[in-house]
Amino acid sequence: MSDKTTARARGLGSIFRRADGYWVGSVDVGRTVDGKRRRKRVVRKRRADVVAAMDDLRNGHIVEATGEYRFTDGTVVYVAHGDERILYVGCTKDLFARMAAHRRRAAWWPEVRRITWEQLPTRAAALEREAMLIRRHNPPHNRGHRL
Repeated sequence: MSDKTTARARGLGSIFRRADGYWVGSVDVGRTVDGKRRRKRVVRKRRADVVAAMDDLRNGHIVEATGEYRFTDGTVVYVAHGDERILYVGCTKDLFARMAAHRRRAAWWPEVRRITWEQLPTRAAALEREAMLIRRHNPPHNRGHRL
């Protein structure tokens, strides 16, 4: 695929490829109380992943961090929040790849309004935390760890 792309429609944001090969996208997500434009940036290895993340930002699937952005060790436990309740709890070593998989396959993904995550030092600790969160919140789309 060529690095050259056609112009995006007004309001859809901008995408470019950095010298290191990563793709960067930015999109308007609203205005602050004093009227300043709020923009979010996403950085991914593949252009298609940037486009999907930008769509999520525009549609209200904002990702919030409770841990570090880049994960080097351990495993991440993530929580998908809907309007009124937790929809799904999971753990992964690659959060953005897992979100892309949910976006493609999960019937509940359109209900997601926010994703939070935390990084744990070991896979065992992450699985324990995931199980505890599933037992506590009983998300409708988790099949395991039910009471």
